[in-house]
Amino acid sequence: MGKDGRNISRREFMRQAGIGAAALAVASSTPLKGALASTVKKGMAYRRLGRTGLEISEITIGCGGINPSKANILRAALAQGINYIDTSSGYGKGQSEVAIGEAVKAMGIRDKVFIATKATGVRHGPLINAPASVVEKAVRENLEGSLKRLQSDYIDVYFVPHGAVNVSEVGYPGLKECLEKLKKEGKIRFTGVSTHTNYVDISMATIKDGYYDVLMSVISSSTLVPKIGEIVKNSYFDRTQLRSRGKKGSKGRSVLDMRDVLKEAKASGIGLVAMKAANKAYTPENVHEIVKGELAKDTNMSFHQVAYRFVLDLPQLSAVTVGMSSMTHVDEALAVPQQSLS
Repeated sequence: MGKDGRNISRREFMRQAGIGAAALAVASSTPLKGALASTVKKGMAYRRLGRTGLEISEITIGCGGINPSKANILRAALAQGINYIDTSSGYGKGQSEVAIGEAVKAMGIRDKVFIATKATGVRHGPLINAPASVVEKAVRENLEGSLKRLQSDYIDVYFVPHGAVNVSEVGYPGLKECLEKLKKEGKIRFTGVSTHTNYVDISMATIKDGYYDVLMSVISSSTLVPKIGEIVKNSYFDRTQLRSRGKKGSKGRSVLDMRDVLKEAKASGIGLVAMKAANKAYTPENVHEIVKGELAKDTNMSFHQVAYRFVLDLPQLSAVTVGMSSMTHVDEALAVPQQSLS
């Protein structure tokens, strides 16, 4: 609400976020000048993933809840136009990758989809000053496990570090040397960093380093619109417990201001993928209706749809990753490209 008690307009929210009115037109059929190109095929919109040149679906499937028993959910999402799969060597102790490998092989679409996986379990702290051979051993073992489970010879986007918590983890010499070797071997095409802790500093470091092709970070209304950020912060029963959801009694993660990150990302050409756009650790359920009311007046869209549509209206963004572990999640997410907040 504004100071006078009325809903703030979308244009005013974009102004507050420092993003600009141009974001309001991203979902239109005509790509904006300077914005990521967007094409539509059978109801799904596709955008360029930064300097990779890959044309990925703006809704991507997050496979943290996917395993072989839920492969039908993955197949349904892929059959309806999603072409970017986000997983990790650690999701379900590798069972997410197993499910993806089996489904993609059975559908015969490996050359039509982009698989992004993450090097979960690689501990970078001890590796930063370690010999290059030690770094390579740790990363290669993780990657080879992923390739085997995915039944693929290569990974399209390999996130290492995954869940970075310190700036020192980003692009240290031994890691870059290893990744270049893996690229030459054809085992990875592009590299990325993912972060949801200390994510402003790590995102900035990733962009300024210039090595990585893709950045995956916390991009949501709470990290872009100061008013919503305050609503979210005030919703937690104890602000001192925002640092880690692992602490007893904690109800959320830190809400940080990502506006400068978006500005730097657009100038750098890095591919930007939003995660946690509707995650309850960053936008808790008790404020869903408040946030929804601020972003989209008089809409039948669900909170999750509003949250995804909001970030997709950002011209800097390539895609939003949506965790899907049920057909309801698939149906809800696949409606977003045809929806509008205005």
